[in-house]
Amino acid sequence: MPVLFALMTGAGHRMTFLSLILVPASIKYPMQSAEIPVDGPRHCPGCASARAELVSDCVNPALSGPAVESDQGRLWRCSDCALVWRTPIPTAPQLLEANRALKLGRLTYQKVEPIAWAQVRRICRQRFGEQANVRILDVGCYDGQFLDWLGDGYERYGVEPSADARATAINKHHVSIIGETLSDLRDDAPKRFDVITLLDVYEHIERPQIVLEQAAELLKPGGVLIISTGDFDSRWWRLNRSNYWYLQTPFHLVFASPRHFRLVAASLNLTVDSVIRHAHIRAPWLARLRAGGQSLYLWTRTASTSIIPRLLSQILPRLPGLRGLVHLRGVRFPASLADHVTVVLRPTLLTKD
Repeated sequence: MPVLFALMTGAGHRMTFLSLILVPASIKYPMQSAEIPVDGPRHCPGCASARAELVSDCVNPALSGPAVESDQGRLWRCSDCALVWRTPIPTAPQLLEANRALKLGRLTYQKVEPIAWAQVRRICRQRFGEQANVRILDVGCYDGQFLDWLGDGYERYGVEPSADARATAINKHHVSIIGETLSDLRDDAPKRFDVITLLDVYEHIERPQIVLEQAAELLKPGGVLIISTGDFDSRWWRLNRSNYWYLQTPFHLVFASPRHFRLVAASLNLTVDSVIRHAHIRAPWLARLRAGGQSLYLWTRTASTSIIPRLLSQILPRLPGLRGLVHLRGVRFPASLADHVTVVLRPTLLTKD
């Protein structure tokens, strides 16, 4: 039965309601619970479980260099840790080679500041106050733009495989690069950090739980691990399923959710401090309305032939600001929709009996 659903986006728990539109009350993924078949992935890339659910088929864009040899991909969800991943998936050497070859500018944010950046700065100020020389490590720091944006009061460290990006991080933003990945830190690198961040990085990692374990071991007592990534359980992803924009880039390999992080945290002796759902960037209300309209319109193209999708497909292109929807031919990057999540993890305090 349909219910009124609000298009909403915003930082943290503060939501801005743009308009009310009729959509089905429950939008769920059709899943088939089973042991992973022989012709599918052998184990979850997170927890290595052999139990998974087939979510759906999905697009399979190939990497420009090391291509994956298939036109059709599949989405799987782990029955144990709730991580979602796509197959086929490039190997670790293929990914490292592709990331090393990334040229400067490919991943640079132009004239926008992701909401996750502001979340990190707010969390650091709340946790460390005016403390000087807070030691922060940004995993996948690219050109160091985020670390530079943080301002004074930090010892800035990064790991980054791209040679072009590393050079800019060092020479322009004065970041101390201590390795390509967490697996090959320099011998003279600090052994502990107050803050470790993975911002728009988690989805690029072939074995994310190993990276979380490595990061957790590098935290000082009282330190925090902050991860920001796409939220697979967001309303917008549930709406568009395997057509969602997050699947259009070949570098997005695994997909998390608050439930996934809670399950993983428990296995790594970490505690979830906070979960913040938000959009990727702040945007004017009209931009949010357009992005929501586009997402809903794409849903009407792939949904069933029931009355609601058909009705919306006729109404949406007639609304102010949405009249170009009839010409929409592909998935766009709706950066203003609340489809991301920032999770703060800290080491669990062990109590003596």
